[in-house]
Amino acid sequence: MSMWATLEDYGRRTYRFVRRHRTPILLGTVAVGVGAVVYFRASQFLDEVNELRDEMETSLRLRRKRARQLERTKFESRRAVESFLPSLKARFAVLIDTNGVIHQLKASREQKSPGYKQKRLEMWEELKTSSFVRYVAMLYALSMLNLLLLLQMHVLGRQTFLAELRRQRDGQEAPDEEEPMDVTDRHRLLSVTYEYLLGDGLRGLVDACRDAVEQCLKDWTVATKKQVPFEDLKAVLTEIRAHVETTAPQHSSDSTAIQSSPLLRFLIRPDARTADMQSSCVRVCLQETWDLAQSPLFLAAMKDALAKAFDVALSAMQQLHFLADAPPDQQSGQPQITEAIFVQQPLAQIITAFQKETTKFLGTLPDGQASATSALYIDEISNLDTVNALCAAAFGVDEAT
Repeated sequence: MSMWATLEDYGRRTYRFVRRHRTPILLGTVAVGVGAVVYFRASQFLDEVNELRDEMETSLRLRRKRARQLERTKFESRRAVESFLPSLKARFAVLIDTNGVIHQLKASREQKSPGYKQKRLEMWEELKTSSFVRYVAMLYALSMLNLLLLLQMHVLGRQTFLAELRRQRDGQEAPDEEEPMDVTDRHRLLSVTYEYLLGDGLRGLVDACRDAVEQCLKDWTVATKKQVPFEDLKAVLTEIRAHVETTAPQHSSDSTAIQSSPLLRFLIRPDARTADMQSSCVRVCLQETWDLAQSPLFLAAMKDALAKAFDVALSAMQQLHFLADAPPDQQSGQPQITEAIFVQQPLAQIITAFQKETTKFLGTLPDGQASATSALYIDEISNLDTVNALCAAAFGVDEAT
């Protein structure tokens, strides 16, 4: 049999076999195809699951790192505020010195010379103005310093966080303490930002508060204000605040934000954007700081921070200096507390109380931490929603970065 005949015979047999078993062959072919498709799709699905799992693990690690950096930044911000309290206290001692007039008042108690009563009234008037000015300016300055430090520390915290991510991405090992700014850059940044706030800015703030106090307290004298209800004190402080926040001098070169909130004039130096900075890192940080400081977020945070500062201060004033002692129980002789009874205080007593409360706010403990009064204020400010929104905007790194 020839080769072609053999091939033809095999072809006929194959055809008959396929025709006779076409159904099983067709089903088998379909099954193989379906199996191949299922295997391909399953492999693709497993790859997608693994990729999604890797993305979730990476995102989780980033969220943890971000949370740790935010926590560290919050702690560093608190320590920064505490470290500035002695400087702020020293600046107030220079700008508003009440020790001299207090010494004169004590020395004049035994004097009986002609006109000594009028002289004492004049000294009380000077002490009244200085005490109110220092109390009000202290609350403004502490609030602005706290917010500016929170803002800038979160900008720096973001830079540290991103620098760490870049080091890990590039496979570089570096200590956690390494910062994107060196010591010289940080010194420049602090000089430009806080030397103005504690210098010309604070001096302008004190002058504005003095104008407001003299305007709003012109009818308050030690001789006439023998009894002052707490509500009257709260009302006059509200009037002083309104005067400070609405009557600051305006300049044609002011930005829209400063025109809408003149308090920023005491926070941002006039040449902040044109200051010569040799370091690009410092320049970028300053630009971000001033942009955020003039944003609606900062203005809303400052409004709430000031409200909280005066609320904390006045609550302490009311509890410590206007709350009457509880009457003793007739049987046990111990104080019987049924309900709070508030009393009126003479203006002279309020002036003395302002001296004490201002010292408490600016006080620090031997280890450098804030006193109980200022610590309460710092904690209250850091929990405000608008302040947290400002800090989140300053940090600016999304959790999914």
